[in-house]
Amino acid sequence: MRADQPEERLSLLAECLHAAVTDAARLSRAIGEASPDAVGRTWAERTDLVGRELHRQAELATELATTVRRLLTGEQDGPHGRWSPLLDLAGLPHPGAARLPGTDGRRTSDSRGVVLPLLPDGPP
Repeated sequence: MRADQPEERLSLLAECLHAAVTDAARLSRAIGEASPDAVGRTWAERTDLVGRELHRQAELATELATTVRRLLTGEQDGPHGRWSPLLDLAGLPHPGAARLPGTDGRRTSDSRGVVLPLLPDGPP
C-alpha cells in the first residue's frame, strides 16, 4: 500500500503499530507459557509493558491522522484558527491563553515582560 498524503501515512503507521500490539501480546503469552518461573513472568510483564506503550502510540497516531485530515480538508477550526486542533493535541497553550504557575516555584514560560492578550480572529 502506498501512502501519498500525510494523513494516509499516519493511518498506515497506526495500523502497523496496532499489528505490533497484537504481536507483543502474543509474545508475552508465549513467554509466560514457556517459562512459568519468576524470570519468565518478569519478561512477560516487560513485553506486556511494551505492548501497552505501542497501543498508546497507535492511538496517538490515529488521533493525529484524524486531526491532520480535518485540517487539510478545512473541516475543523478552533477558536484560534486552523491550528487549534494541533495545539490541543500537543497539549500546548493557545495563543493568548494564560498559563498559571504551579506551587513548585518554576516559571511557566521563558518569556519576560508585558504580554498582551490576543483575541481570536473573526467577528465577536
